[in-house]
Amino acid sequence: MRKIIMLLITILIPVARLEARVVLDGTPDTRAIADEESVRREVLTPELRADSRVIIIWDGESYRWVTRENRVLIHNSGGLFHHFIDPQGGGWIKVMDHGGNIQYFESVSSFLTTITYWGTASEFNP
Repeated sequence: MRKIIMLLITILIPVARLEARVVLDGTPDTRAIADEESVRREVLTPELRADSRVIIIWDGESYRWVTRENRVLIHNSGGLFHHFIDPQGGGWIKVMDHGGNIQYFESVSSFLTTITYWGTASEFNP
């Protein structure tokens, strides 16, 4: 799996940015899909978990949301929490690192629908 991540980084990040490193690699357990009429919560199957994985990298200049169109993210931290925010309004990720127990939620916006994922991360290095 690590090889696949590095391949994605290599493809998506220009060669000039050789400092690229994985900041967050997380897999969700559940998600909620909400719009103006309803909210649906579901426990994800192994296939959906893999398809909904979140990867953030530092490319040497900025944080990038690799699994969401390689969008640039703004990083903010305080206490136990780290926030990665898409300034274009596509969503954000909140990470809590409590002694190696790394939990996160990822909120993705599309038009007037929001999908929120909750999961754990195998890697977090802001």
